[in-house]
Amino acid sequence: MTCSTDIVMVRSTYRSFGGVERVALSLIRGLLNRGLKLTLLTQPRQDWPISDPGLKIVPLGVSRGNRLIQAWLFNQGVNRYLSRYNGACVLLSLITI
Repeated sequence: MTCSTDIVMVRSTYRSFGGVERVALSLIRGLLNRGLKLTLLTQPRQDWPISDPGLKIVPLGVSRGNRLIQAWLFNQGVNRYLSRYNGACVLLSLITI
């Protein structure tokens, strides 16, 4: 596999008080500052406080209802997205349920 400048990050949720979220935001900003293209796979209705031409936020799954169903549908969405993803990528997984 040849690495390209396209990176896919998986993070199901965003909470402004979370430590993992701070790390994820720092990582996103650092990668974007280096001119890399980043796709963030996350659940719908997550208010990620970042906007950049190199960042594509893809909502997957559902944001309401039973947490087990939310996690399962998000996982299914991530699997479908990655199975169709053309091109080499680095997958950074920061998933918590």
